Order: sequence, then C-alpha cells, then structure tokens
Amino acid sequence: MEKELRVINDVDIGLQTRADGKKYIEFYAIVFNSLSRNMGGWYERILPEAVANADLSRWCAKKNHDINFLLGTSWGGTAKYEIDARGVKTIVEVGDSTIWQDTIKEIERGDLRSASFEFYLNSGGSEWLEETDAEGKTYEVRNVKSIAKITDQSPVVEPAYLGTEGIKVATREYNEYKTPKEEQEIEGETDTKQAENQLAIELELIDLACKM
Repeated sequence: MEKELRVINDVDIGLQTRADGKKYIEFYAIVFNSLSRNMGGWYERILPEAVANADLSRWCAKKNHDINFLLGTSWGGTAKYEIDARGVKTIVEVGDSTIWQDTIKEIERGDLRSASFEFYLNSGGSEWLEETDAEGKTYEVRNVKSIAKITDQSPVVEPAYLGTEGIKVATREYNEYKTPKEEQEIEGETDTKQAENQLAIELELIDLACKM
C-alpha cells in the first residue's frame, strides 16, 4: 500500500464549544459522493462504504501536514471523528499553545479554509468508470470504495503539491487503466484500416476483370 493525499477546498472550518465545555475546531476532511476537481484528466469520488472498515485507530491533525504544527492526536484523545451521511467530520480540541493561537486567527480570517486527509487504499479498493456530463462530454472517474487506513485529517492552506506527489499513486493507476483502452482503440482502428484496404484491393481486381 502507498499513501495518498487529498484536499477539499473551501470547507467550513468552524470553532465550536461542546457539551464538555471545551472548544474544538470542526471540519469535514472527507465528503462522500462529491466529485473532485480535475486531477489531471480524471476525477475522483469517495463512496460512503470506503470508510466502513477503515482503520482510524491512530491518526493525527497537523496544520499543513507539518509535524512541527501538531494540533491533536487520536492517541492523546485530542483528535476525534464522526461519520455521518455527509462524510467524515474531524473534531480537534483547541489547545493553548502559540501554534493554536495562530491557527485560530488564520481560521477566523479565512486564510486557513481547506481540509486534507492522508490514506492508504486496500488492494482493489477503487474502480474506474467512464461517465457523461449534461453536455455529453465523457470523463473518467475513480470511485474510492475501500480505504485501509486513514493517518491524517488536517486543516490546510491549499497546497502546491496537490497536483504532484499528493495524487501520484492514483495517477499511475489511471495510466494503467487508460493504456489497455488506448491499445484496444488502436487495434480497432488498425483492423478497420486493414478491412478498408482489403476492400479497395478487391474492388480494383473486380474493375480489372471487367475491363479484360
């Protein structure tokens, strides 16, 4: 298994006070059945069943995925999650460190407004489909249906690496998915061309026979 990273842009990162009297930041790190933005010629959708058996026993929240900006951990009891019809909601207890003071200011200003999660996919945990939009344009979609482990659910500024290392595993999978299709298309075009050439030869022979 290889780690993959995904970002959800412009999420509602809220500051809440819960029944225990403590303050938390809350946001959806995973949203179900939502088509991602263009990932480089393809799109992705996280299905609800993808997290049904995912291992969430050990994960953390780090601002911008930087271990130097640790916000909470599952093992420390300061990072929790809830799964509902919308997706996976992340709940992180607010601390009193300088990092937390800066984080709250960045959230309130709207600077820190995206969420990200890191995960490992089970073998065979995704499928590729070709879908058609309202305008009749076709596109490929990777449906994620079985996640093995989630290791990070974090608030982030939209990262520069979203289109590179963050999706390299799925991009490789996409290329593997596309190659057989392209080969079939090429073979089909070759067969058609050969049939056209054969027909042209037969017509020429018939024409010559008629002139003899």
